[in-house]
Amino acid sequence: MALLSGLLFGEKFTRQQLGGMGIVIVGVICIGGYAVIANRAAGEWRGDLLFLLAGLLFAGFTVAQRRSGVSPWHATALVNCLSALLFVPIYFFWLKPNIFTAPPAAVAFQVVAQGIAVAILGMYFYTEAVRRLGAPRAAIFGALAPALAVLIGMVVLKEVPAWLTLVGIALVMCGVGFVVTGGRVKPA
Repeated sequence: MALLSGLLFGEKFTRQQLGGMGIVIVGVICIGGYAVIANRAAGEWRGDLLFLLAGLLFAGFTVAQRRSGVSPWHATALVNCLSALLFVPIYFFWLKPNIFTAPPAAVAFQVVAQGIAVAILGMYFYTEAVRRLGAPRAAIFGALAPALAVLIGMVVLKEVPAWLTLVGIALVMCGVGFVVTGGRVKPA
């Protein structure tokens, strides 16, 4: 995301921010790098590539949203409405929808969790953060997602991560701190 912002819009970063981004990259490699290498035979690398592609697309959205001047509520509405227009036909015509046979309580839970909490509130809060902090500073918080998922897995699922994963979590959190507190250089 920072690379896109720098290349497309001339965004400049302080040394502290660049160092923080480097620390985040090392931390993410510590968290997931071994799994990518170790599971190549299982084909899981394809999922990792898709995850990277999703990150690139989300970075593009972040930069575009920041530069467009579209309000957070309008951006949220645009993303959700366009996503529904594109995905609903795919869901009903090419996939096997179970929505009509699923228990109503499970459907209601997904509507609240995915439809309201994630799709509306999550998107709004993210676009508001981009508006207030700028694209690179807001987007760096996305690097916390794998670290927070591991920490939540430790508490909720009683999973015990490898020591290298714990080192990666610490590095990611420190790197994010450096990026966010590293000041801001105005675009060229």
